Amino acid sequence: MAILNYLYNSLLLVFYSVTMALAYNYAYKEKKESQGQFFFVLGLYLLFFIFDNVIVSLTEVFTSFAHIYNKESMGMPLVKTLIYTVNNFCQLWLLRRLAGKTIHPSQWLILIFITSWMVVIPLFSSSALAVYLYYLPNQLLLLYLAGLAWHQKKKLKKAQSLVSKYLTWIGFICLIFGLLILLEDSFVIFRVDSYHSLNVKIQNRNFSQDIFNLCVCLLTIRYFLLDYPKKKLRNEKTNSLLARKEEAFFSHYRLTQRECEICQLLLEHKNNQEIADTLFLSIGTVKAHIHNIYFKMAIHQRDEIYVLFDNFKSTSHSL
Repeated sequence: MAILNYLYNSLLLVFYSVTMALAYNYAYKEKKESQGQFFFVLGLYLLFFIFDNVIVSLTEVFTSFAHIYNKESMGMPLVKTLIYTVNNFCQLWLLRRLAGKTIHPSQWLILIFITSWMVVIPLFSSSALAVYLYYLPNQLLLLYLAGLAWHQKKKLKKAQSLVSKYLTWIGFICLIFGLLILLEDSFVIFRVDSYHSLNVKIQNRNFSQDIFNLCVCLLTIRYFLLDYPKKKLRNEKTNSLLARKEEAFFSHYRLTQRECEICQLLLEHKNNQEIADTLFLSIGTVKAHIHNIYFKMAIHQRDEIYVLFDNFKSTSHSL
């Protein structure tokens, strides 16, 4: 049995570690800041999968550690509370960011309430009911996330088919495993575990939680190995086409090399100071070049450049 536990824990750790490494690798390489942040938080989420599994593994291998950890869990389970707090935040943050949203104030209140609940409940008693109530809000949050995923999916545009697909999968995973984890907790806490002070016996591993974590990893690996490269290739093609349109636009108005560089930054909605910092020019030089660009395009305001470029893109032939 000890060998099986060792192999099982080792496989989980390898799987979690590989997935986390992928997330941080792409977070480091990603040039788009918002996408990099998403991958970083995803990596943090996976890091706590590893942390949780290491703790549970130690309770299964070392009896002395299990005794200390279980005693701590019956008092003030700080480690478990920290793990759940980070996981809950990451889950909600990632799901909201996936739909291009931020965490709503009411959702922050939910997270704060769950953490406060996990801090307060252990103060009352060390009974099976108290332990069950300690874990309950975290499983209910998974069910809430399932509904939130499907709700966000309905509000997406048709063009966001990839996001819609992942929201659908996330919704099903959260619903199914939210229920399974809750059922397993109910059985183990009330039928298997013992919380008597003279005979403490706690099964810290929830196998439904492990399968949920593996599903998250599989979904992550699928994205990084299949969908992300395709998405990146499409974006590169779009950016390449846009760059060629910009070159044709600059050529049409006979802009100099420096004017092309400045006009490109103008099209990116950079202000004069940002343009000066990017090109290592003085504000006066930037203003002089912008004046020349306006003169060649026969315009007087910056907003007119965007209109001209949009009209040029729609009327020009494909390059």
